[in-house]
Amino acid sequence: RSPYHGWYRWADEPHDYLGPWGQRVWHQLAWWQRGWQHFDYLAYYGVFSPHMPDLDLRHPQATQAIHAVARFWLEEMRADGFRLDAARHLIEDGTVQEDTAATHDWLRRFFAVVKATAPDAVLVGEIWAESEIVATYGPDQVDLTFQFDLATAIVEAVRDRRADGLARALQAIQLGFSSGRFATFLSNHDQVRVLTQLAGDRDGARLAASLLLTLPGVPFIYYGEEIGMVGSKPDPRIRTPMQWTSGRHAGFSSHRPWQRLQLGHDTTNVENELADPGSLLHHYRRLIRLRNARPSLHLGTYRPIATGSAQLFAFLRRAGAEATLVVVHLGDEPLADYRLDVGPSDLTGAAAADLASGLALPPLAATGYRPIDRLAPHTAYLIALGPGE
Repeated sequence: RSPYHGWYRWADEPHDYLGPWGQRVWHQLAWWQRGWQHFDYLAYYGVFSPHMPDLDLRHPQATQAIHAVARFWLEEMRADGFRLDAARHLIEDGTVQEDTAATHDWLRRFFAVVKATAPDAVLVGEIWAESEIVATYGPDQVDLTFQFDLATAIVEAVRDRRADGLARALQAIQLGFSSGRFATFLSNHDQVRVLTQLAGDRDGARLAASLLLTLPGVPFIYYGEEIGMVGSKPDPRIRTPMQWTSGRHAGFSSHRPWQRLQLGHDTTNVENELADPGSLLHHYRRLIRLRNARPSLHLGTYRPIATGSAQLFAFLRRAGAEATLVVVHLGDEPLADYRLDVGPSDLTGAAAADLASGLALPPLAATGYRPIDRLAPHTAYLIALGPGE
């Protein structure tokens, strides 16, 4: 018997209970017993697939091995941290297969090992659940957690031209998290790519990027999102090679890659978009530079602003005396009849300027504020606010 046999969960025969989304989790294994004229059957546990047996993390040696692997990557390879996949499914408690007390305890121990090895290392947890459940995983278990509800809300707001769902998602996050301790994103390796969800609407992709990179949290970008790569399920078709150039194999490799390229790779690629100042790639790069340069955007507080319109979303980010007002028009038509009600603030009367053009705008007003006469459709405005009078 292998010395690693005890690192997995076994049973004499498959249990009859199902997994969290109705899938079979106990899988039967059969092999010819040497010296016997019969098959010997065992069942093993694999929550995601029969091809992915789960480690039994109650086994001390299995956990010790993972700790050793983490130390190697942090000490020898100088890794900056880890993304923990499916972090809510680590240890089962009978038929309870998500969010068990043992899972939380295991993560606390792993967190302590990582921080003792490299105090500045970052742990990002993939916990695909509602924000209320996600909030239970920190800050002593992971540094950041991916916000799936918010990712869905951003894309749906852009696609459906409505801000109410996005406002609710952000309100839930503000209640459960402090100091921006969460990870934001638009899509990942398990989801249909953003531009495909938006039916090829590149203006919508720009708007989604504007929201991602101005909202609170720590933003993550799935590779290719910044150039507008497309892709739908099955999973291999949303994990196609990065499109670097219009050349052979899109510049990804000199050999044929594991997946055929997406249609349109000859025009949608890094090389072409670097040469076009109006491209989606340049939009991402400008937003990232702006976010890094303005403390209000990467460290600041978040305050929603009443707009009175389902197609208008606005919020204020602030760090000390520096503030940024973000106004996002989700609709398809220019909007002139609008008003922003910021409310009482020491910023009332502050000088305002459009961060994109540098043009001066009317000073901030507490109610009925209209910094721009007509808001262009599907456009985000970033407005710098100076100290109040």
